[in-house]
Amino acid sequence: MRIGYDATSLCRRITVIESYALNLIKALLECDTENQYVLFFRREVHPELKAYKDRAKMLIGPSSQVVCEQLWLPFVRRRQRLDLMHFPAFPPGPLTREPFVMTVFDGTLWRNPDWLSWKARRYMAPLTRLAARRAKKVLTISDFSRSEILKYTDAAPENVVNARIAIHSAFRPELEESRCRAVRNRYGLPASYILWVGSLEPRKNLGVLLEAFVRLRGETPGRNHKLVLAGRKAWGAVRIDDEIRRLGLEADVQVTDYVEFRDLPVVYSMADLFVFPSLYEGFGLPPLEAMACGTPVVCSNAASLPEAVGQAAELVDPEDVVALTAAIHRVVTDAALRARLRREGLERARRFSWADVGRRVQSLYKGFGGGRN
Repeated sequence: MRIGYDATSLCRRITVIESYALNLIKALLECDTENQYVLFFRREVHPELKAYKDRAKMLIGPSSQVVCEQLWLPFVRRRQRLDLMHFPAFPPGPLTREPFVMTVFDGTLWRNPDWLSWKARRYMAPLTRLAARRAKKVLTISDFSRSEILKYTDAAPENVVNARIAIHSAFRPELEESRCRAVRNRYGLPASYILWVGSLEPRKNLGVLLEAFVRLRGETPGRNHKLVLAGRKAWGAVRIDDEIRRLGLEADVQVTDYVEFRDLPVVYSMADLFVFPSLYEGFGLPPLEAMACGTPVVCSNAASLPEAVGQAAELVDPEDVVALTAAIHRVVTDAALRARLRREGLERARRFSWADVGRRVQSLYKGFGGGRN
């Protein structure tokens, strides 16, 4: 088959969606020797994919997102005589004619409008629902997300598949002194810190984390941990700034904004604890990334997160600030518990393989083409 792959999202800063799109195509190009791939980029070929130029045709579109997605991409796709098109990050437009599969990460677009920007409510939510009904297959990343997609869209149950997800191989313990010092200086990180990573937005439940941190400091006055919130400021982030000021935490909470991908493993590795009290996730990669870096994890027990972390994290009700405070306190004061969580977290993270995901997705592609192998 001749398979098209929408890689236009890879010109953006790497978050979970872009990481998925990048790692999935790398896994497919490593394992799939049967099909031909045509990759569509915006602005430039991603540096990590340049090594695969002999395995795929790579086409570069204009820098403008609107021009690239609405004009260039539909035009060049038609000329490539594709058997199948995969949209791994964002849904295709309503005029897409060729057979396609798409990835939908969770039901955030429909579950709670208060978590969304105006654009997501008015544009992305209806477009994704329409595309899910038309897609040959809807790939998702957890059993929980599959159930959510079936709840909120008209996709046929047999067409919605948990194709899994994994973490990038860059996430591993990184304690080389010079590199740690450079990253600490680059972001002004404190000597001892509790870490959270993600996009600052309402469903991440950071208000409860800040309240728990206030309680923690009251219970352990001799400890000097700071709280580091590492991630880009998304829709609703201003509320977090307001809450930090309201709680008088300006000196104890650091918001780094976006952390470059190459630095993230070091930021995870230097943390004493990773805390993730999210209300809703389609899978939740940051807890697994932290585990892969040897950092103990306290994690929400909501949505897909127990499916992701298993028994390798301290699980708590994300809306129970007392329970969250107690879990953080247990981990930062109990060396034996931290050691166990590090050991079990490393083991848990190793269970998720992009090679396995690539083989699974390749098998789902079969049967859609016109026999052009």
